[in-house]
Amino acid sequence: MYEPTFTPPPPPPPPFAEPKKRPVMGIVSLISAILSLILLCIMPLSVVAVGSGSNFNPTMMTREALAGLGLGIIALLCGSGLFSVGGVGFGIAAIFQKDTSKVMGIIGLVIGILVLLVTCGFSGLLVLNM
Repeated sequence: MYEPTFTPPPPPPPPFAEPKKRPVMGIVSLISAILSLILLCIMPLSVVAVGSGSNFNPTMMTREALAGLGLGIIALLCGSGLFSVGGVGFGIAAIFQKDTSKVMGIIGLVIGILVLLVTCGFSGLLVLNM
């Protein structure tokens, strides 16, 4: 005769997933690595800009001007190196953080390592040519 139809209760809602935290360390790593890359790109451009001037004659430059150019190059190399070390450090810290995205930290770490290697190479060439 009459058979009651039984409908099972709906499944419980999924547990509330906490949103991921913002990757602050990764963002700082990426910004630091990009700044070091910009400083690294400025250094050769500044040397070319000084060397390609219409009246540039290295034999006519004063000792103070050459020293200033050398100190500017060293300052750019040091700034680039410091920012790249910061990018590497913050990148490593970002990778080991829990519940955050690791993409920016990895990109900052890779760029920081590459810039650090190039900066060390430029520094080595500068020291060997003195």
